[in-house]
Amino acid sequence: RKDKTKKIGQTGGIYTYTSNNLDSIAEQMIFAMSKGSGGDLQENNVEALMKALEKYKKTEKLILIADNFASPRDMSLIRNIGIPVHVVVCGGTVLNEDYLDIAYHTKGSLSFNGIDYLDFYTFEDGSTMHIGKTTYILKKGHFVRKRD
Repeated sequence: RKDKTKKIGQTGGIYTYTSNNLDSIAEQMIFAMSKGSGGDLQENNVEALMKALEKYKKTEKLILIADNFASPRDMSLIRNIGIPVHVVVCGGTVLNEDYLDIAYHTKGSLSFNGIDYLDFYTFEDGSTMHIGKTTYILKKGHFVRKRD
């Protein structure tokens, strides 16, 4: 889809697949990745979470495997996710703050560079957290990287 036709919540390019076989799931993931390259680098992560909730109505939590280098285009939809999301972020050494926000707003958790971060959704405005060598501050409901 051309970038100018992409609308928040209606971007598409989402594939659902049900299987208990890890090899089969990996094949489906590779297939879905091969259909990518839609132009811009941004992802429609929250739209994908909403699609999962639509398909699997009884689920109690979601897992999002995210590309640290590709920011979600649809963070404005995060309030539509009413269950915890465990965000597994792949790539890089400095975390993309959007993935902290997804875990924070869904009362989920985050895994980055082999370390799990839990319960930070209980933070209040002004709270800080350290991930690797970087400090993040919660400001008005969003995490921002502290600049030295």
